[in-house]
Amino acid sequence: MYEVGRPLLPAAEACSGSAAGPPIPAQLAADLARRLRVLADPARLRLMSILLTHEHGRAGVHELTTAFELAEPTISHHLKVLRDAGLVGHERTGVRSFYWVTSAGQDLFQHLVQLLDDPPGARP
Repeated sequence: MYEVGRPLLPAAEACSGSAAGPPIPAQLAADLARRLRVLADPARLRLMSILLTHEHGRAGVHELTTAFELAEPTISHHLKVLRDAGLVGHERTGVRSFYWVTSAGQDLFQHLVQLLDDPPGARP
């Protein structure tokens, strides 16, 4: 299981961009691949982004549904997939369900955004 605060991949050498140190362990590779498959859906990426930037840090399904052209059951399904992957947390209050991004989800999402903003080897 991925540990919060631990780098996703070995540190990259600044000038060559090659990975330093040993390859990532098989279990870490499997866990990372599973989570990346979960995030490979545009709706799930948007849900993560919306939850991360929500003013209260958490939101209900109905609130999230208004940001999409998807039905509430579809949004609920995507949230369940994110929850099963450990990327979002869930709390039921009466008949309402609230979701937030877990610390592991925040860390992974931030690493992905950083990687896309500044890919290895992009600098001269």
